[in-house]
Amino acid sequence: MKNFRKILSAGLALLMIMSTLVFSVSAKSFEDVPSDYKYAEQINIISDIGVTKGTSDTEYSPNAPVTREQMALLLYRLMVGNENSGRVNTTPFTDLKNDTYFGAISWAYANGFILGTSETTFEPLSGITMRDAMAMLVRILGHETDGMVKGYPWTYIDAAVKLDLDVDLEKVSYEKELTRGETAAILYNALTAEYLVPKTVVNGVTLYESTTIIEKVFGYKLAEATIVATNDFTTGSASVVVKEGFVSLSYEDNGEKLITVRYADLGLEGDANDNLGKRVKLVYSIDSAKNVKVLGATEISREELVYEGITVHEDKTDNEFDYVEIDGTRYQVVKTLSDELATNANELLVYAYSTTNELVQLESNEELHNALGIYEARVIFDDKNDTVASRIILKPYSFAQLEVSARGEYNIADGYKASELEGGFTNEAKAEDGDYVLYYYNRDNLSLDIVTNIKVASAETVNRVTDETAKIGGKTYKLGSEALGISAASIKSQLTVGEKVRIVAVNGMILAIEDGIESGAASNYLIALTNSRPVFTNGEFGYAIKVNIDGDTTDIFSDTDDVTAGKAYRYTVSDDGVYSLIPYVINDGIIVSGSDQFVQNSNNHKEMALIIDEANEAVVNKTLSNYTLEVGKSTYSSSVSGFSGEIKFVTDNNTVIVVRESDGKGDYNYSVKKGSFDGNITIENDAYVAMILDNEVGSVETLRYLYISNGAFDGSTSSANAVKILESIGSEYIDGKVYRIYNALNLDNGEVDHYYSTNASLVLGQNYKLNNDGTVSSVVAELDGGILTGYTDKTITVGATTYTLADKVSIFEIDEEFEVTSLKLASAYMSNVELVIKDDEVISIFVVGTAPMSAEYADGNIVLNCDFTFDGISDIELKSIELDGKELDISEYDVTVEGQVITVTPTAALEAGEYTVTLTLNNVATKASFTVAE
Repeated sequence: MKNFRKILSAGLALLMIMSTLVFSVSAKSFEDVPSDYKYAEQINIISDIGVTKGTSDTEYSPNAPVTREQMALLLYRLMVGNENSGRVNTTPFTDLKNDTYFGAISWAYANGFILGTSETTFEPLSGITMRDAMAMLVRILGHETDGMVKGYPWTYIDAAVKLDLDVDLEKVSYEKELTRGETAAILYNALTAEYLVPKTVVNGVTLYESTTIIEKVFGYKLAEATIVATNDFTTGSASVVVKEGFVSLSYEDNGEKLITVRYADLGLEGDANDNLGKRVKLVYSIDSAKNVKVLGATEISREELVYEGITVHEDKTDNEFDYVEIDGTRYQVVKTLSDELATNANELLVYAYSTTNELVQLESNEELHNALGIYEARVIFDDKNDTVASRIILKPYSFAQLEVSARGEYNIADGYKASELEGGFTNEAKAEDGDYVLYYYNRDNLSLDIVTNIKVASAETVNRVTDETAKIGGKTYKLGSEALGISAASIKSQLTVGEKVRIVAVNGMILAIEDGIESGAASNYLIALTNSRPVFTNGEFGYAIKVNIDGDTTDIFSDTDDVTAGKAYRYTVSDDGVYSLIPYVINDGIIVSGSDQFVQNSNNHKEMALIIDEANEAVVNKTLSNYTLEVGKSTYSSSVSGFSGEIKFVTDNNTVIVVRESDGKGDYNYSVKKGSFDGNITIENDAYVAMILDNEVGSVETLRYLYISNGAFDGSTSSANAVKILESIGSEYIDGKVYRIYNALNLDNGEVDHYYSTNASLVLGQNYKLNNDGTVSSVVAELDGGILTGYTDKTITVGATTYTLADKVSIFEIDEEFEVTSLKLASAYMSNVELVIKDDEVISIFVVGTAPMSAEYADGNIVLNCDFTFDGISDIELKSIELDGKELDISEYDVTVEGQVITVTPTAALEAGEYTVTLTLNNVATKASFTVAE
């Protein structure tokens, strides 16, 4: 036996490819081994390389037992690599009957891999236990020692576990007799376990080569390699791969080498560019013609996508960039990685996409600092399974205002049309001419990816400006971006403290100021308290008017001669303080709109107005998150034709509401509400009302200005905290009380946590309010809900009710198992939802299923009972009916809708079977099933 061993190969980690290896050879297909079978991959691989065979051409019999004589033949194929083991019995065993196995058993016995059950018996038809298989493979792999024999079987089991022979077999008992599927798994694990091959004896010491069976027996090479070049991009000294669908990998083997392989053979997720810079363990062979065949690859690096959070720290005393910080870990950007132990920072390779087919290496912290603007970074961690990164692939985005010519030419792609971009064109942001966008354009391969369509912010007041920052609307922004070529000075020059601006900002950086806003503001409105009076002041003739501006009464000097007390006017102010008042003008019953009218209608301002000259039963009705103004029997004018007499609206940060309220003593006070408002508003009869709104897409507008000459304000509302019960997980005795412990979803923030309740019978899936002490009460929390039939950036519509969205809204899906998944708002469209509302704004949306609908067949009709109203659903269509999976011809079926019931009348009686009906509601499918009995 082996008394001493010395490993010749120092690259043990390189050779220890684990059983997560993904093989890419053309796998055999057995009808009784489905793709989701636990050991399907292992069976296919070892049968492909000839270690095992099927029990027929199409079957493998994975659950059949493996006998000792069969195991001998499997081990022979594994270690010798061929089929012919011979039919001569050279063993002392007298119970061998089938000469098919004589040669394999003789080989295994002679090499000490399989022992007899006695000096003359082998028991060839007995099963192989897990511990038997482990012992045989430990011997075959060269890891048996004299000391292990005395400790059988646990010494062998321990060695097998260290060699990872039990991967995917951890739950198999050591005493269990293995099936063909389990045997395939342990042989598969042995392929890449450390294989010690005796090479020579020096001074009585046996030296061993450390290799693997897949390498030594089957002739494959193993390497840790990094993907360094694709058809589009390259890092380091590698060239772009010319052959379509191939990639180049760099590996160390007595100096750096490159290997070019078919990308699909690596079995990695995503396209080749997505995996550039990743590190894999590779099993491959090269034939005499230099053709490379990849047997398998496994990714040994992991990556994180980072859009913010890479910080380069600068020492202000010497203007040196000391270190790079990513998620709390410090790095130094280097040109090449060394083997030296880092003292205060880890080494990091950084490559950045250019506008050509090259990844430019950034060789210092300063270069990385200068490249950081708006970016996507793939931070790659090698196989150390720690928090230290090795490489970054940085994709800096460019910023511009998109221009698309009438011929379809893109200014951000050197004037190419989308159809001319041979390398590809994506515009998931759905950007159009005039939009501000972030994009990546590659001039070499002519590809354009428009990543983000940046919305222009609402007008806000500039509060403070410095050389590098500005405070606008109460929020502080950085001016410009060096990496994007936008200087702080160029942005600063467009800002004036006290004026309103509309900014284009990303990640807290102002990248542009929207043009065309008069005095940096949207429309401004005031109330004239007196008629205009001629005056002469400062050498000029003009008019003095007492006005109320946003609740404050003041005197102004105006150039407008015909002003009527009590009316609303839009106003502008010249540089020398002269006010110009613009009244509303009515033509053919419509308030005129335009850039120089009371109601603006230009590129930057698309407004609408309602004027009530004398209110009569006019009311403002408040729902949970929006308002409806109904004119009742009032005399009014509108700037839109076909006005129905009511307007739905919401408020935002730029809203101004002025109400002239009676003090009960014959006098009036002006009350003003600025910004988002969620209280109630009263309009008294005979009041004059002036209302200006942003004309939004959809049925809900945003209120800009509202004046009521006789009315009132009152309070606001808020909803209580609540949770959704997901699971009952136990009980706990605390301070003399028994509390039931529930897993529950916090409806405010979407987080799942443990909650306590004195009620042991809370219903799973039900919503309950929380007590003041944080325990769950027995009071059911009634949530608004229904079918989500529409949405904008600021609102959603559920059924016929429109709600205002909070600045940050959490959207989740809850499946039947009460698993919670985050969603985008678009994914919730036409789904059944529950809403969590706080301060009259929706803070959370929970998707609890599709539009609920049941179906039955009665009296020759298909009756669909819909557990929802059709409010907000404008398009209902019968899409298909399937019988046992086969689609029927429904072109002449009659469909009627009454209340919440849809009746479908077939042209003939339906035959027996299982039916599925598909409706589309606003072009979104929902299904129901029913059965027609024999």
